[in-house]
Amino acid sequence: MTPGGFICQIDKADTWKIYQQRRDFSYGTGVTDPNQWRTGPNITFHSPNTLFFHTGSMMTPVVLDCQASGNPRPTYKWFRQAVGQKERQEVTSALGPKYVITNGRLTISNPSEKEDVSQYTCEATNDVGIVQSNPIEVSYGYLGEFSNDGVSATPARMYMGVEISCQSIQAKTGKGDN
Repeated sequence: MTPGGFICQIDKADTWKIYQQRRDFSYGTGVTDPNQWRTGPNITFHSPNTLFFHTGSMMTPVVLDCQASGNPRPTYKWFRQAVGQKERQEVTSALGPKYVITNGRLTISNPSEKEDVSQYTCEATNDVGIVQSNPIEVSYGYLGEFSNDGVSATPARMYMGVEISCQSIQAKTGKGDN
């Protein structure tokens, strides 16, 4: 009898009895070389939420990474969707020279608070399938200047509480601050 020359039948209620841990991507294909198994893309890493801010006269660059496994090797696309937008927009170098995509890495040079604050998703594609990463929140933040005014002495008595007043600074961390 040739391999694969018969069909096994089992009741649906008894399928738990099949020892599935021994099955891999080659099951039922006759292909035993793992390098020849065709697999859909699987996101193995993507960047966490990211904050950009001013450094001197420039903004810090935004670098978003996405890595996926699959055979054939996946290709990558990046999409963004701003708050309030229904449609997502593909991010490509056609949007401007500040956007560069290289092997799953999206780099935004000198990002803008108006244009680039959005949720970004990575899409990995091969001829077996398509998969998207979880959304990555890209936010703008700033930390205001601390006052250069000297601090006056605050008299205090031993074992007595005292209130010290501090001047607050302006800040935005991207976590709902305004």
